[in-house]
Amino acid sequence: MVNYLISGIIFLGLTNPLLAQQPTEFHLRFDKMHSSNKLMLWRPLKQTHVGLALSGGGARGLAHIGVLKVLEENHIPVHVIAGTSIGAIVGGLYASGYSADEIWKISQKIQWDKILANRPQRSSLFLSQKQLSGRYLLRLYLRKFKPVIPSSISNGQRFYDELSKIILEAPYQVIRSFDELKYPFRAIATDLIKGKKVAFNRGDLALAMQASATIPLLFQPVEKDSFLLVDGGVVDNIPVSDVKKLGASFVIAVDVTSPLRQKKNMGAPWEIADQVTTIMQFQQREEQLKKADVVIKPELGLRTNTDFSNPEKAYKAGIEAAWKMIPAIKRMLLQKLNLKKNQLYRIDKIILTKHLPSDKKFIPFGRHLWTGFEIQQLIESIYRQGLWKNVWADIITDSGRAALVIHRIPNPVLYRVKFRGNSLLPDSLLLKQAAYSLNQPINWKTWEKNCEAITQFYRKKNFSLAYIQSVKFDSLSHTLLLSIQEGRINTIKLEGNTRTKNWVILREFPLKAGDIFYAPKIHQGLSNIYSLGFFKHIQIEHKWVNNHVQLTIDVQEKPPLQFNTSYWYDRDRHLKLLFELADPNFLGLGSKVALSQIVGKRDFVTEFAFQNDRIFKTYLTSNMKIHYSKIKHYVFTRGNIAGEYQERRTGIYYAFGRQVKRLGTTSFAFHLDEISLRPISGAGYPVIKTREASLRLQTIVDERNKMPFPTKGKYYNFYYEIFGQIFGNDIAFSKLYSSTEDYYTFFRRFTVHPKLAWGTADMVTPFQEMFRLGGEDSFYGFREDEILARRFLITSLEIRYMLPLKIPATMYFHYRKDMGAFWKNSVTPIKGSDFIFGDGAAISLETSIGSFSFQYGVNSDKRKTYYFSAGFRF
Repeated sequence: MVNYLISGIIFLGLTNPLLAQQPTEFHLRFDKMHSSNKLMLWRPLKQTHVGLALSGGGARGLAHIGVLKVLEENHIPVHVIAGTSIGAIVGGLYASGYSADEIWKISQKIQWDKILANRPQRSSLFLSQKQLSGRYLLRLYLRKFKPVIPSSISNGQRFYDELSKIILEAPYQVIRSFDELKYPFRAIATDLIKGKKVAFNRGDLALAMQASATIPLLFQPVEKDSFLLVDGGVVDNIPVSDVKKLGASFVIAVDVTSPLRQKKNMGAPWEIADQVTTIMQFQQREEQLKKADVVIKPELGLRTNTDFSNPEKAYKAGIEAAWKMIPAIKRMLLQKLNLKKNQLYRIDKIILTKHLPSDKKFIPFGRHLWTGFEIQQLIESIYRQGLWKNVWADIITDSGRAALVIHRIPNPVLYRVKFRGNSLLPDSLLLKQAAYSLNQPINWKTWEKNCEAITQFYRKKNFSLAYIQSVKFDSLSHTLLLSIQEGRINTIKLEGNTRTKNWVILREFPLKAGDIFYAPKIHQGLSNIYSLGFFKHIQIEHKWVNNHVQLTIDVQEKPPLQFNTSYWYDRDRHLKLLFELADPNFLGLGSKVALSQIVGKRDFVTEFAFQNDRIFKTYLTSNMKIHYSKIKHYVFTRGNIAGEYQERRTGIYYAFGRQVKRLGTTSFAFHLDEISLRPISGAGYPVIKTREASLRLQTIVDERNKMPFPTKGKYYNFYYEIFGQIFGNDIAFSKLYSSTEDYYTFFRRFTVHPKLAWGTADMVTPFQEMFRLGGEDSFYGFREDEILARRFLITSLEIRYMLPLKIPATMYFHYRKDMGAFWKNSVTPIKGSDFIFGDGAAISLETSIGSFSFQYGVNSDKRKTYYFSAGFRF
């Protein structure tokens, strides 16, 4: 009798698989687990270590996703990944446990055209910030009153935010290094300080992916430690060498690098920089490609790296290119295994120890001729059932007949399951995520899936850092003990804030030491801090220290001073310009100090403002203004100018209230003004000089998603204002005003905008305090501020359509129907005959240099007028 070993571990290394050996066992290895649930339930069998090198290429890199999908469908194993630029993004997501299909869905949800935006989301701003947002044409930062020239179009914050959200939802998280992801991963970036390549292997994965894809001039370089990082394609656009350093013995390189741009596509500075970078990559790219075993090069034509239109075409190009290379990949992998495929074994029977009913389903007992590779696959498939502690095989010959004897030693029996460290979710709820049987041998393969399911359950609850730290089996009590780390925060550190006080930042961050890391609050804190407007980039990095999470909020402060300028033009007020010098973070306390000047043909306003959106750590708010203004007004008679006067005001305004989350404010405001009305021409107005003081109770709620053309949200404004003799007024009177408007969008392009506004004031309300109505945003058919009333009611319905034009601006067509009534006598009985109607249409453009609108309106009094406006309304 001759005894031959067929062992899945050493078989592949034999030159003659029939040499006699001593039987060798397969030993299960159950490694300590980490957040990724990267369980090794069996010792890795000898196989080729496959690595992916994913190149840069911008929008062309969507083809990477198609390649990954084909590799999955053909069961081509992936063990390590390195990527540059878009390759780092796709590779990082894949290494984090997302499937190719999931990455494709993510790519479709990302608004690539919004990635360059520098403004924070409007929903994250306080009311005063919303009122100022979008009113400036140009903002120039000053340091010691010297201008600071921006290094890029975008600061990259929106880019980082998007990546951070996706990574925190991923199945696999970084605990110590990128080697703990589903596939060990490296992101390649370029350090501008030393001119060298940086291969990220630890730290904030989202930041590493961002740094690798930071296109010079388009995005601001990423500052990290002593590095100043940009796109890795500058030094290594196809990181084959880094894949080999990770231990890959077989490298698949995916090349989606851009061809040279045509002359017509080199208008912008970053496009020229991209062309220079592409030229510099040629030699280095060819050297890297020679080191790869297989190169997949999707046919992407002349698509540029910034062309994200028709992403399906790039995705399908990746699929097609990968399918063409699949036969070669499979053939070369077999060659790497060094198998003697023609070496046959005659097996007369198969003998199994510890029979199971399922054996008949996948073991071909009647088969007689086997290759060595097929025997190895059979042993591996049995081993990977997860039921066996040890598995090995012998070929035993007796009297010229051969038997394949497969020895199997079962796992110990499981009696109970316990958890340790779970404070958020009870044992009963966690066990519902697992499929298992007690009083049966434990199945490690099933428990691998169970641990993944439990971790994913924590992910669904947004506890992104929760992980199963260890799994231990007590052989005496037959108990499986799972120890969970839920991600409790031990400390929160701040870095980079040389000017801003710590408490100004930390008051905006909703998590405190002792809390569990909770993804929505991390995103909220990131948004809140960025919305302060003091920082050009913010990163929140987590690190595990002694089984607790240490959070580091790393900020990069903007220069302290701002010089802002803007313009506005309309038919009645003509051109006016705004100049403002502001310190939005006065003394690092989070208060805004601003000196502004409006200059125009009909407007002259000087104002000093001191604004506190939050007083210390409370949600109380205050605003103080000192102003001087000279404003010219027309008086109209049926649309014709009957007179003109100048209104001068010098005064002080102080408001104190409370923020209603980030939706609006409720406040009390006191103002004191010296007022004079001076004649210019005509009649229809008083000539007076007086002093006025008032106390106003006001509530404003602003949920509009953007300005000046919202697509969803609500705006509500209510105030009650008292001009009492107790404040020194000659006449006591009061005013009450309310307006509400909503925006609803259907089919992406149609926006419906209903509005209702009304107001009433005492009969003795003086001329200068009457409600001023009419104009393109008030009532069609009337000039701006043509109507003076002590009581009014207006309702309107606007329908806006976003035209599907491929131009550098967004164009809209509007139609609006107005209905309203106006009374100078606020106690006059309301009659149906008082109401008039207005109709109007408009064409508007939304551009980076302001909005432009041409409107035409008519009312039921047969009044017709046109309107034109341009710029930023202030």
